[in-house]
Amino acid sequence: MKKLTKKSKWMLYLSIFISGIVIFSTIFYFIFAKDNVNDTKEKVVLIIIITIAVLAVLSMVFTRIKLRKNTKNLSQEFFEAYEDIADKLNGLSMSSLEKKETLSDILDLFLQADRDNRNVNDVIGENTNEFVKQIHESFGYRSKFIYNLLTGVQYSIIYVLMMQGAAYLRNSSQSFFNQEVSLSLFLLLISVAFICVPFMVNCIRNGKILIAATIPIAVMVVFIATMETLHAFFLHIPFLYTIVEGGVNIMPNLTVLILWILTFVLASLLKIVQRKLSVKRL
Repeated sequence: MKKLTKKSKWMLYLSIFISGIVIFSTIFYFIFAKDNVNDTKEKVVLIIIITIAVLAVLSMVFTRIKLRKNTKNLSQEFFEAYEDIADKLNGLSMSSLEKKETLSDILDLFLQADRDNRNVNDVIGENTNEFVKQIHESFGYRSKFIYNLLTGVQYSIIYVLMMQGAAYLRNSSQSFFNQEVSLSLFLLLISVAFICVPFMVNCIRNGKILIAATIPIAVMVVFIATMETLHAFFLHIPFLYTIVEGGVNIMPNLTVLILWILTFVLASLLKIVQRKLSVKRL
């Protein structure tokens, strides 16, 4: 059985570590939160967050097991190259189907090269990043900025739905559409969707796993420090008071919910159009 590469081990360990932080922070919050909320609702939210964190780790483990199963006939050298390419493809503006088809073709190529007793460098060259770049360009010269912008829109809408749902679980005495979420948290998650996520994906694609893992931790530390500083010294400024203490109803009615969903669908369709137009330019 082939051994996991160092990169795979790092990604697995870090996913467990980050999920552990999420679980610990959630438990800590619900134990020491000052506001009085219904115990049943607390337990539901706690269970949901812990379940998501555990599923994230299990998804990582399952992905790695599936990868090893698909590449069981490769030598260790080709297995490591294949795994590296698969990780780098995740950071590219390609559809899931395109990535799947590409990896299938690469696997067939590696299996044949392995049977012919060729080495990895004979197949992909000395530079893996250059090989992946050529793959990306073969699918069209897509704008990374537009791709990341559309992806940010999709992540933002997912965060909006999650925040609204969490607010409703905490305060189900009011209707789903009458919930307010923290304005500061809303601004944080929007920043994560448009800035942090693309940066993390780029770091993972370039093999900078440690940097990618520290980004969410650093963002939370900076966010908490900023909120505490504003709360301690600057609440007398109306604009900053609104950001720190204010709330916003991001989904006041069914019409707005439908608009959020339609925006998500539109972003997905625009990404498909972008792919088709880029292929025509080849």
